[in-house]
Amino acid sequence: MFVATKASRQKGIAPNSHVSTTFHTRAKKRAVPEGTEPPPAQTKSQKTDLPDMKKLRYEIIKFGTSGFSGTCKENANVAFMVSLGAEPPKKKRKNYKEILMEKKKSDQSQESSLNPEKNLPSLKKGTKTGARKNRKDVKGLLNVYGQVNMKSEGWSALQSGVGRGRDQTPI
Repeated sequence: MFVATKASRQKGIAPNSHVSTTFHTRAKKRAVPEGTEPPPAQTKSQKTDLPDMKKLRYEIIKFGTSGFSGTCKENANVAFMVSLGAEPPKKKRKNYKEILMEKKKSDQSQESSLNPEKNLPSLKKGTKTGARKNRKDVKGLLNVYGQVNMKSEGWSALQSGVGRGRDQTPI
């Protein structure tokens, strides 16, 4: 759309011709006359003559699961529902200590099957395990740096006068 301004009038530029638009409503659909019948492809009799494949498939699965009993039947129904698009049920939770016990048992059974000689009682009797003393390795001067031995350098040494000059008296 062109708006005529003072400068455009001086230059002699003519505004474009006005274009009008009109709104036309959509035409209504024609009603089907009451006396006419639907086309022969959509009649109910032809639809019922052909078996529905989905229904047949469902009936076959239903017949197959009817032979099961108890938990097998429930598992088959759950599997069928999952195949139709349902979410599978959550796994039942187990106590963590029970899981660890099961792992230990399975590990022990695997070890016993691999090494049957390992489970035999040993012939060594009277040997003590874990009887070693844990002693510190005193290697070098810096390992004992900053540590006070209470017998030679500590309180008892102060009382006896060891390590000080002879003229000093104990505290």
